[in-house]
Amino acid sequence: MKTRTLLLIVIFISAGVSCLAQDTAFLQNAFKRLEQQPAQEKVYLHLDKPNYGYGDTIWYKAYTVTGQKHRLSTLSGVLYVELISPADSLIARQTVPMVSGIGWSEIPLAHSLKQGIYRIRAYTRWMLNNGPGYFYDQCVRIGGLQPQIIKQAVQTRLDVQFFPEGGQMVYGVRSRVAIKALGANGLGQNIKGTIEDNTGNVVADFETHHLGMGEFALTPAPGKSYRAKIDAPGETTWMAELPRAQEIGYVLALNNSDADSIYLRVATNETTLTRDKGRAFFIIGQNGGKVFYTTRGELNGTAYAAKVEKSRFPDGIVQFTLFGQSGEPLAERIAFVDNTNEMKLSVGTDKADYKTREKVQIALGITDSSVNTARASFSVAVINENSVQQDENAESTILNNLLLTSELKGYIEQPNYYFTNKSDQARADLDNLMLTQGYRRYEWKRVLDNKFEPLVYKPETSLELSGTLATPAGKPIPHGSVTLAATKEGIFRDTVADDAGRFTFTGLYLTDTSTVVLRARKANKGSNVKIKADVPDYPAITPAGNINEAPVIIDTSKQTPAAKQYIQYQQAQKTESQKYGISLKTVSIKGYKRPPKPDLTRSSNLHGGGNADRVIMGKDLGYCINLSDCLGDKLVGIGFRGMSVIVDGVNIGVGRIDDVSPNEIYSIEVLYRTFSKSVYGSSISKAGALIITTKNGSENEETVKVPETAAQLQYNQYALAQRQDSMKYGKTLKTVTITGLKRPQQPVIPNSSNLHGGGNADQVIMADDMGIAANLEDGLRRKIFGVTFDANGVPVNLRGNGARMSVIVDGVTLTNTSINDVNVLDVYSVEVLRTSAARAIYGSSIDAGGALVITTKRGTGVTKTDAKQNIAQLQYNRYAVAQKRDSLKNGRTLKTVTITGRKRPKQPELINSSNLNGPGHANQVLMYDQLDNCIDLADCLNGKVPGVTFDGAGNAKPMRSHSGNAQVKYMRVIVDGVMLDPEATLNDVNASDIYSIEVLRSSAYLAIYGSNAPLGAFVITTKRGGEKGTAYFTQAQPNGIMNFPFTGFYKAKAFYMPKYQHPIGTKDLDNRTTVYWNPNIITDKDGKALLEFYNNDSKGSYRVVVEGIDENGTLGRAVYHYKVE
Repeated sequence: MKTRTLLLIVIFISAGVSCLAQDTAFLQNAFKRLEQQPAQEKVYLHLDKPNYGYGDTIWYKAYTVTGQKHRLSTLSGVLYVELISPADSLIARQTVPMVSGIGWSEIPLAHSLKQGIYRIRAYTRWMLNNGPGYFYDQCVRIGGLQPQIIKQAVQTRLDVQFFPEGGQMVYGVRSRVAIKALGANGLGQNIKGTIEDNTGNVVADFETHHLGMGEFALTPAPGKSYRAKIDAPGETTWMAELPRAQEIGYVLALNNSDADSIYLRVATNETTLTRDKGRAFFIIGQNGGKVFYTTRGELNGTAYAAKVEKSRFPDGIVQFTLFGQSGEPLAERIAFVDNTNEMKLSVGTDKADYKTREKVQIALGITDSSVNTARASFSVAVINENSVQQDENAESTILNNLLLTSELKGYIEQPNYYFTNKSDQARADLDNLMLTQGYRRYEWKRVLDNKFEPLVYKPETSLELSGTLATPAGKPIPHGSVTLAATKEGIFRDTVADDAGRFTFTGLYLTDTSTVVLRARKANKGSNVKIKADVPDYPAITPAGNINEAPVIIDTSKQTPAAKQYIQYQQAQKTESQKYGISLKTVSIKGYKRPPKPDLTRSSNLHGGGNADRVIMGKDLGYCINLSDCLGDKLVGIGFRGMSVIVDGVNIGVGRIDDVSPNEIYSIEVLYRTFSKSVYGSSISKAGALIITTKNGSENEETVKVPETAAQLQYNQYALAQRQDSMKYGKTLKTVTITGLKRPQQPVIPNSSNLHGGGNADQVIMADDMGIAANLEDGLRRKIFGVTFDANGVPVNLRGNGARMSVIVDGVTLTNTSINDVNVLDVYSVEVLRTSAARAIYGSSIDAGGALVITTKRGTGVTKTDAKQNIAQLQYNRYAVAQKRDSLKNGRTLKTVTITGRKRPKQPELINSSNLNGPGHANQVLMYDQLDNCIDLADCLNGKVPGVTFDGAGNAKPMRSHSGNAQVKYMRVIVDGVMLDPEATLNDVNASDIYSIEVLRSSAYLAIYGSNAPLGAFVITTKRGGEKGTAYFTQAQPNGIMNFPFTGFYKAKAFYMPKYQHPIGTKDLDNRTTVYWNPNIITDKDGKALLEFYNNDSKGSYRVVVEGIDENGTLGRAVYHYKVE
């Protein structure tokens, strides 16, 4: 093909775009939008070394910068630094003060930490607007060697990807295609192979050379497709498809091998030229949101070239974008510009060789005359290389982080290789990285469409405390006065709430965790005020892996077990069908409308409602006395009698099918195949499970059968006898239909203490249903089913072998108690729990026959009454009844004795608790203010949790043995709804970040967790709570006073530097791996600084690393070595 050429009209714009023609109005608008966007911040931490030992300390200096010139940021005065475990749980979080973009601190490492790859994450609140993908996120190894595996193995075959230069291939246009191969560990792996077209002809070959990256050239022919034949070590040869070429389009290519210039090339084919001839195009080059290069041309040929001087751009990544005449992005290419603009540093010692404990003097100087007049801030680390193993190519530095890795998507392997190696091969490898790694910072389509995400978070210049004033019922209190007092720091502030009851204290400078006292009053000086202090809105911890990629966030707090397991179920179904099934041709059947699928949204099936081997609806069971009789005809050939029975999410045991009344059933889901049972593991029997949803549990059916009255049971018995008789004598009788009652709306029972939830019971009797009664027994006898009362008024379960039932009054459980001890006039509702399914959640905490859960009118918080039926009152009622009987017996009447009961303390608000039993339904609840100031959480809990022991590693065990999963050795830890690995300990959770701990020890509370937590669990809710704006601290009583645990700035410690003026005088062995650390080195007016320290007792090669930045944003780094003999 004959190539045409075009004379390009090149327009260079050093500041703004005012000289562009009118047809570039869309670009002018885009540039203005870019200029109006606030600056983004970056964070870099200089760590003293790459890996650490147990009990070691991570020393770091933080730099925050903005803009393409990396000037120190004055936006944020607060930085958050986190240490994250290999299990993606928070170990420590520090709040660091930043002054003009600089701050420093240290993270002490506990001896109890487990060996593994940990992460250090750092961010400002301003950075939250862009998400976790923009945070500083660095891996370090604790207790071992340098990190080698970053991503967990999730695939067995290599992941091979192809990246056409500019984003696409076009028929007839020669293109570079980059290739990247990743092993199962997420790291690059070199491969080789050939490229074949769809006819089998080999058109190119390739071989990767560095970290699985390489390239090849290809000119796709019209109508042909291409694939790669891949030969990888340890694998059989296999094929991978290449992206299909386009019939119409453009290819944007560049050559970055020249030291001073970048050569751009735009190419297309004749088909595109015919369509777009004479139309304008534009190429824009930008860095950090600022445009440094523009060019305009008209399409009169198929190939175009332009030369761009690198001196126009700052160091770092430049994004070139090709736009069409209408402003649509057509192609994109990024390149790395290295103008060697970093500071030139000189580092030297007063001697070449030293002895142990000898004094060392290091002279630091800026040798570049153009920048040595600017003030610069440096940090210096000196380590013994013989004690700290490291890989210089994998090292994170101030140069490769701020110029390279912070600008790219995904994990960058060996980033320092591209900076320490200046060979032609290294520059070619860096260009392949640009071809295979996505640019993260700016997307032109979003700019052109003016679709920027709203800025939710403002820069945080200082610490602040905010909250809301409200009435006990939650209504905001406007214009109330609020006083803040921090006596340790001598801080006293006051403010006034706004119209919505909101208040804010800014400019707080508190250290560590300080107890702040908040006092609030209404505008009329009233003290009946609830203070809601906002919880800090810390970002969620994203999983490891490609740490720079923002993951998909799933709100697990609203996700049912069905949603979590459905994908696994589908895959298992597919696997089984492929294993055993036969693929048949598709057959279309017309004229039959499938009946609607039953609504099983309330099912507790972990696969999801309806996803079972068999589904039987309650209405299809027929009439039977025992449920097993009904299922005998429905499940022929299936051994259902040996299956586990799960009723409304509660596993009541194996074979206990007849403990459930057939009349109470809404649906039964049968799981007996292997893949169906697998999700339940050992928590169900080998035969499978019957997942039963009761009518109370489903709440879907409008019309149901009459409740289980004596008449109904008699009729069922009659119907069964008739059916047997008809089968015996060959007679078929007419079907007798009993029309069910329309189910009334479930009553609302505020503050019910029923662990199943208010109204979820075998039977609910409201006060209005009892009519006029002399006592509670009299009121219940005519309404309650399956329950009678003994001579003393104690309830007895008729279907539970006459076992007694407990009485639970407003959450207080009383055993062997007369129902008449409760004043019938004070009763709001009675919930009857008598079946096995209903009793299971309570375990041994109630009598064997079940319980009557009574909610009093006072207990609802809705209706007022004269007296609260608490324990003391119940005891007095019992006493009064006995006295009355005694007086009647002996003819004496005694005076009334009034016993005032102690008011039950208000249960703390646990609105964000992930406890599956319900917030606060636990054997014990510990709030944040009950935890002492301690490093390890297990130390905080030791002695505070009855019946539980703690070992030195932070594992917890109940004193009483439990049967269950033998692989689970300790109580499980659940943090914000996430159950940590069985190997995780309490010490993996930062004690200062905890809002509440719910301790689950008894079988009643553990039943819902099944085999996952057989020994118990700690349900931990962190201070970050739930969704933004919903999480807060509050006091137990709305009295206008609250002690608030405010997390202040971490109080940094000074690095210990011994002075060995008399070496023989100190006998203690000094084997510190970090010999010297100084985060606060400021050069003088001549750009110089002098450092002094002493060597320790370790011989070998000592490595000096200097990193820093000046007030103009110029970056500097130097490495120096000396020996200690």
